Amino acid sequence: MAYVLNFGLGPLFNENLRAQVKSSICITGYFDESTNRVIKQGQMDLHVRFFNSITRLITTSYFNSGFFERCKAQDLLEHFKLGFAGLPFDKLIQVSMDGPNVNWSFLNKLEQDLVIELSEKNVDPPGRFELGSCGLHVGHGAFRSGHDIVNWKVQQALTCSYWLFKESTLRKAEFKAITKSTCLPKKFCSTRWVENVEPAKTLLAISPHLEIFLKEAKQSRKESLHSWKTLVEFFSDPFYKAKLQFFICVGQEIEHKFQSLNPMAPLLFEELLQILTQLLKRFLKPQFFEQFEGRPYKVVTADLENEEYFLACEKIKIGSGAVSEKISRQNVFENHRTIPLRYSIVRAKSCFDPEVLLSQPEIARKRNELLREIFVKANRLTHSDSDKIESQFDKLVTLVGSKLKPDFEAFHPDPSCNIEQKRLVYDYIMKVGGPNKVDIGFQMIREARLASNRYKMALQEKKAPTRSGKATIAKKKLQLYPSPQLSPIVTEVRQLQREEVPIAWQENLP
Repeated sequence: MAYVLNFGLGPLFNENLRAQVKSSICITGYFDESTNRVIKQGQMDLHVRFFNSITRLITTSYFNSGFFERCKAQDLLEHFKLGFAGLPFDKLIQVSMDGPNVNWSFLNKLEQDLVIELSEKNVDPPGRFELGSCGLHVGHGAFRSGHDIVNWKVQQALTCSYWLFKESTLRKAEFKAITKSTCLPKKFCSTRWVENVEPAKTLLAISPHLEIFLKEAKQSRKESLHSWKTLVEFFSDPFYKAKLQFFICVGQEIEHKFQSLNPMAPLLFEELLQILTQLLKRFLKPQFFEQFEGRPYKVVTADLENEEYFLACEKIKIGSGAVSEKISRQNVFENHRTIPLRYSIVRAKSCFDPEVLLSQPEIARKRNELLREIFVKANRLTHSDSDKIESQFDKLVTLVGSKLKPDFEAFHPDPSCNIEQKRLVYDYIMKVGGPNKVDIGFQMIREARLASNRYKMALQEKKAPTRSGKATIAKKKLQLYPSPQLSPIVTEVRQLQREEVPIAWQENLP
C-alpha cells in the first residue's frame, strides 16, 4: 500500500491539486516549521489556500514539505520557493506564518525577490498584503508576556508539578498512599499558553494534597530536586491560589475558534478587539474607552501610562476567588508587526463578518470601501471592478437586512471544527465525501497499476550509478510515465471503450 500512495495516487492527487491552484484567481501560501524527531531535521510544511472553481468554495490543502539542517531566513526562502515551484507567484497575495523573527526576515527577503522577479514581467507588479503573524501565536505570546512581567511563577509551578511525577512510579505510589488521591498534575504546554487552563485548574484542585505530600514524603534526596524546591517555594506564597485563579480567568477569555482551516479572517478583527477590550476593562475606568467611541480599534494605539485611567486596587476585576492585587502594567501596544489589529486590512476584511453586516451595515460599507482601496493600491483590483464590487456589496447588505436576515441571525462559527492537517490522499478522499464517493477513473487505475513498477525503479536508481544503468532506467521511465498517446494501458482502456466491454471491477462498485 505504501508504494501505491508514494508512486501512484500521491503524484496523481498532487498533479490535480496543482492544476486547481493554477486555475485560481489568487492564492495564499502558509507554512510552519517544526523538528522531525524521526529524521532529526527541521521540517517545513507548506499549505495553500485558494478558490476551488469546481466546488466554488475556499479550499485549504497541504501542498508540500521541505527538510533542512539550518533554519535561517535564506534557508526558509529557498525551501519555500522550491516547495511552491511551478505555481504562479504573481497570484500569491499573502503569506501566513507564526511569529519568530527569522520568519519576518524571510518575509522581507521573499518580498524583495518577488518584486524583482515580477518587475521583469510587469511594469507595475501586483503587491501582497500583511495581516501580521498568526493570531493564535500572538494570543499565546501576550499571555506569556503578561505572566513573565508579574513574575508569579505559575508556569514554573505547573511544569515542575507535572515532571515531579512523570518519570517516577515510586513518587506516584507515595503520593497516592499519603493523600488517598489518584488525581495527578497535567502537562503544561510552553508554546500554547491559552490552552493551559486545564493544567492550572487541576493544580488548583489538588494543591491541598500536594502541600501534604511535600511535607510528609520520606523519599531520600527530595530536597535536592529542582521541581521539589520550586513547588515548596510556590506553595509558601499566601497568594498562590489567587494567582492560579486569575491565570485561569484570563486564559478563559480567549476562545479557540480560529484554530481552523476555514476562512476565518473576516471574523478576526471583531474577535480580537472584543478580547482586548474585555481584558482592558478589568483594569481601566470607563472614561478611558469614551475617547474611542465610534473608533474602538484606536485602542491599539492608546497610551497606558496615564495613571488617571486606572482603577483603584480594590476595584480591579481579577475574577471571583482571587485576592485584589495591583498588577504591573506595560504599554503592550508598541509598534510591533506581529499584532494583527495594527493592520488596516484586518479591520477592512471584517466587512464580511455576519454580525457586522447584520447589526452595523453602514460600518460594513465603510470597511468594504477601505478594503477595495487597499486592493486597488496593491494593483490587485481595477477601479471599474471596484465600482462593480461596491454595487454588489450594497445588494448583499440589503439582502442581509431582508431575505437573508434569519440565516445571518442563526450564524455562529463552530469552535469545534478543528481538524488536523491532512495530506494529499486523505484531503482528496474527504473532499469528495468519503471512500465510497471517490470517482475511480481510468487515470487513477493506471497510476495505481504503475505504482509497483515505479517503486521498483526508484530502488534501482539508488543501485545503478553507471551510465548503462541510467540509460536502462530512462527507458523504463518512458514506459512508466508515458504520454497519453504512448501508454499501453490507456490504449487498452480505449479499446475496451470502443468495444463497450463491461469492466469487472465496475460491476462490483456500490
